[in-house]
Amino acid sequence: CLFSVEAKPYRPVDAGRIEKTINTQWTFNYFPAEDASELGCEQPGFDDSKWSYISVPHTWQTYETTHELHPYIRNVSAEDNPYWWNGWGWYRKHIVIGKEHEGRKVTFEFDGVQKYSKIYLNGKLLGDHKGGFTSFYVDATDAVQFGEDNVLTVAVNNALKDKHGIPPMNAGNWAVYGGIVRDVRIVITDRVNVPFQGSYLHEGGTFITTPYVSEQRASVQIKTYVQNKNATERNVRIVTVVADTNRNEIARLVTSQKIGAGQIAEYVQKAERIDNPHLWSPETPYIYQVYTEVYDGERLADTYRSTFGIRSVAWDYKAHRLVLNGKLTHLHGINRHEEYVWLGAAFPKWIAYRDMKDIADGLEVNYMRTAHYPNDPSVYYFTVSYTHLRAHET
Repeated sequence: CLFSVEAKPYRPVDAGRIEKTINTQWTFNYFPAEDASELGCEQPGFDDSKWSYISVPHTWQTYETTHELHPYIRNVSAEDNPYWWNGWGWYRKHIVIGKEHEGRKVTFEFDGVQKYSKIYLNGKLLGDHKGGFTSFYVDATDAVQFGEDNVLTVAVNNALKDKHGIPPMNAGNWAVYGGIVRDVRIVITDRVNVPFQGSYLHEGGTFITTPYVSEQRASVQIKTYVQNKNATERNVRIVTVVADTNRNEIARLVTSQKIGAGQIAEYVQKAERIDNPHLWSPETPYIYQVYTEVYDGERLADTYRSTFGIRSVAWDYKAHRLVLNGKLTHLHGINRHEEYVWLGAAFPKWIAYRDMKDIADGLEVNYMRTAHYPNDPSVYYFTVSYTHLRAHET
């Protein structure tokens, strides 16, 4: 059902969802051996006291490890020097997860590990991932020792011609840097929750569309996925709040359904009328917000936040032009790779933001092609950050 509401500030509620970046205090070592299973580095008692301490994002294919005096790896082809390509990089981190979280769901999320990885906790294999440019997660709930020291281990291989056939199979016109090249997070939630979005295993997160758009009004459809990791069926109600960029509530939607044990359910809600919407464009990148409250019966179990823009997009085949919000739009674009001098693909977000600010303002570009692959997730939220940045500067 839909409730129309007067514009008033929405105050986010707290269900105890924890999303914490764990980029610091890792140890690292690289071994040229092609068989990762023989090293035993995943075992909790393995002695890594002589390993280097590093923070992620990190790659071993730069000067820091290779000591080759070149801003990028000198031997960009594995045939030139297979040492830095066919071996395994090992990352280890100690982490304590308090006993107060016992009974909850614990996962680790990785925004990018190049390019094949195996994830362990306390010596138990949680899963593997093929591909260095997409985010993924592993469920650690059954491997966690609550209240005690836990050892998270990531084994990474960057062989171009690997046995799995993971693209890219050659370096092409840019280098493919091995390592944990993007953020790592620990996520702790209730067993009734909005699951990870982007897994090949299941749906997750929210999927927001705007079926009707004009300057006078717009409609918003929100698909939300909720999972029940309990052993019994649950009656789950979600409250979805649509808010403007200042967090003023403009629509509230409520839907209930039963979710079987171990199942994921789809909730489809629609705000039929948003009057006088702020239309998104490169000149006015206005962002709306969606807040999802998940109730297990009457108990608040989880919360989730999403963002979206309202815009209409079409193509004029006669003019060969993009039509954005009913107006012909000239695309002035550029191509950008995720690579920086000396750091390869493992650089802090402020460098990416600086790049994009220079692209947008210095070159007056309104379109950017993210090269041949998905970029770091933060790149796609740049419009939000940049809108706020411009507002503060003004």
